[in-house]
Amino acid sequence: METLTYKLKYDDLDIKSYFNTDYICFFDIETTGFNRNKDLVYLVGLLIYNSTDYILKQYLIEEADEEETLLNCLIKDFNDCECIITFNGDSFDIPFLDSKYKNHHIDYKIPIEKSFDIYKIIKKNKCLFDLKNFKLKSIEKYLGINRKDTLSGKECITLFYDYLNNRNAKSKELILQHNYDDLYYLPFVLKILDIIEDKKTIILSSNPSYKISLKIENLEIVNDMMNISCITTPIEVEPIIIYKNDYNIKWNTKKGVLNVQFQVNNGILSTMKKCVYINLIDFDMSLPIKDSTDYKLLDNIVLVQIEKNFVMENIKNIVYQVVYTSTNVFFK
Repeated sequence: METLTYKLKYDDLDIKSYFNTDYICFFDIETTGFNRNKDLVYLVGLLIYNSTDYILKQYLIEEADEEETLLNCLIKDFNDCECIITFNGDSFDIPFLDSKYKNHHIDYKIPIEKSFDIYKIIKKNKCLFDLKNFKLKSIEKYLGINRKDTLSGKECITLFYDYLNNRNAKSKELILQHNYDDLYYLPFVLKILDIIEDKKTIILSSNPSYKISLKIENLEIVNDMMNISCITTPIEVEPIIIYKNDYNIKWNTKKGVLNVQFQVNNGILSTMKKCVYINLIDFDMSLPIKDSTDYKLLDNIVLVQIEKNFVMENIKNIVYQVVYTSTNVFFK
């Protein structure tokens, strides 16, 4: 087995803004297939942050019988770290390795309580993004990350067997580069969390002495009503409950829990895409909202969903105007 180690430098990344810990481990595995009993883990990469330095380590097996050696090498790395960060690791990487430990009769399981799976958060919020898929390379492209490697996992398997059987140095170089790029750029993928936060956050009052914000936690459309659940800044004001023909507000102000409902309509856009929209004429109050999309719509029509994707800028504007206009608790 070969072990490769690199010391990296990230000038424009503040990892502490995401994790309040001094020992973090990003990791990614390469396997010869999806069968945990028959296929090999042939390469594992770790990117370790130890409060001062970033160290990238790669464990590459050079013989089929070296898998157990690789697995044992990982134990100290996983035990030493306080947070294990992956992309889809909870569904694939961690269960795959745990099965391997069991198959080799090694009494060890990766501590799942340390796991932070970036993909799970993105998947939960996928309705915020107009993306065809949510694979790692698609997310990287969305974030403007351009990697050297262009290989797929399937292509890497072919290259690994070429290296295993023929000792082709170029094949080895390519699979190592693929794994290296997966790890090197993974900390930058954390920036998607900032985008999600921004897409879901509304500032109701920016007064430094009385700042009130809300974060949208859940969106759903049931029949002709859009339901929006939010967490807000707790404020010492009596709970607010408002029921109107076209919208409802329930706000436990002291606990910081807000629910907003408003009536929506179904339609078809000129591109033949299905959509959901509000008609401003239906609202008792006058809402100064203009649709943010590029569609040429009537002034009274505001889109809230196109196909399966929510139009967050419009939704945030609607929630802001409905809540702000309907209550008297805010300070400009």
